[in-house]
Amino acid sequence: RTGEGDEARLGVLDQNVADGRAASREHGETRLRETRIEEDLADVSQLHAAPAGEFLRLESESLKARTYEWIVHHTPACRKVMLGDTELVQVATRARLAPGTWYYDPAAESLHVVVTAAADGDEIVNVSF
Repeated sequence: RTGEGDEARLGVLDQNVADGRAASREHGETRLRETRIEEDLADVSQLHAAPAGEFLRLESESLKARTYEWIVHHTPACRKVMLGDTELVQVATRARLAPGTWYYDPAAESLHVVVTAAADGDEIVNVSF
């Protein structure tokens, strides 16, 4: 790990964001937009989560290279997690999470996805249910 504050943990919305059909039907477009102030750059990194057709889309526009752990609460189990054209690897326990992996906690009904964002990158994760 490089630098201070290179890991961010995000609590992301509720089950309506994981189910785009429910979100659009019951609550309009449920979305998350977070910003992280990069004081030394006088700018902000942006993080977005929202239904996107049949997927839940998790997007980081990070000004600095860092690792993010996305946490989607109150969601059903997913069947596949993709970062671009790369399928991320499901791990058996949260302790085994590393960049490029995901874990579903059935007891907590939460999905954990760990990705490494490049400086000035735009990483898009699509979750399929």
